[in-house]
Amino acid sequence: MIGRGGAACLTLPLICYNHLMTETSVNAAGNEPKRAHASLMRSFGYAGRGIWHAVKSERNIKIHLVAFGGVVLGGFAVKLAAWEWVSVLTCCAMVLGAELMNTAIETVIDLVSPAYNVMAGRAKDIAAAAVLVVSLFSVAIGLIVFGHAVARLAS
Repeated sequence: MIGRGGAACLTLPLICYNHLMTETSVNAAGNEPKRAHASLMRSFGYAGRGIWHAVKSERNIKIHLVAFGGVVLGGFAVKLAAWEWVSVLTCCAMVLGAELMNTAIETVIDLVSPAYNVMAGRAKDIAAAAVLVVSLFSVAIGLIVFGHAVARLAS
């Protein structure tokens, strides 16, 4: 039995999905309609461009990617179990995501405050600290996961 308002709860997501897929909007020129899925694909393109720009321009992201490559190779070498892969890959994604957020924050701060500003510096330091915290916890998780896997292989 569907309770009070239950029918709306069941049909609303379908209506919203249908609206999203048929929604039209106006482009920058102001006159050409577009489908919602086309703008979704453009959003993925923008995200890819952002990752590519960060990889090309940010030293720390390159360092993290090299470390992630080593972690993946090490994972294959010690034959990580599925749950161990989930832990390791989640940590890698969290560190990369934190580094990308840090880069975005620093870029915006440089844009709005080109001259030195104490508050801008503090914001950059805090964003960098977030990357450090995620990285340290990822290292701790990696030590546990890889330690367990090496102990399993040794026995």
